[in-house]
This record gives sequence, C-alpha cells and structure tokens, in this order.
Amino acid sequence: MPLGFVLLEPGSNAVAGAVLLLSFYVNGASFLGFAILAEKRGLETRARGAKSIHCSGGLLEGTETIAFFVGSASGPAALRPSPSASRA
Repeated sequence: MPLGFVLLEPGSNAVAGAVLLLSFYVNGASFLGFAILAEKRGLETRARGAKSIHCSGGLLEGTETIAFFVGSASGPAALRPSPSASRA
C-alpha cells in the first residue's frame, strides 16, 4: 500500500510515502527489539495461548488496522496538506 500511494503521484506523495514506510520499519524494529529483550530475560506468558512469539499490545490491532487502511485508501485527499499550509 505505501508503494502504491507513492507511485500514484510521486511528486506530491514522496515525502508522505517515505514517512509511512519509515513508520513500518520502526514498528518492525521495535517488535524485534522487544522480542530480543524478552528472550534474554526469559519472559513467558500463556495469557494469549501458547505461542513462540509474544508482543506488547499496540494502539491499533487487527480490525482497527484494516479499518484505518481502508479509510486512508478511501479518502486520500483528506490526508494531503492544504496548499496554504505548504506556503507557511
């Protein structure tokens, strides 16, 4: 989705696409960092069933994430900064 967002209009979406991609990479890095620390400290839980990977809860999970992406894709004009804001 981020790549399609940038390819649609590279001139106006490049910076927003780069920030979106960066947010995905930071999210992945924080997940891996938590997993490394949990393994080193021997943290285990069965609260969500037996799993080999455990992660902390986030702001958006499952259904909320899908709804956010559908909303973002449905109204991309609302996500663009206004022309007057870029002149400031």
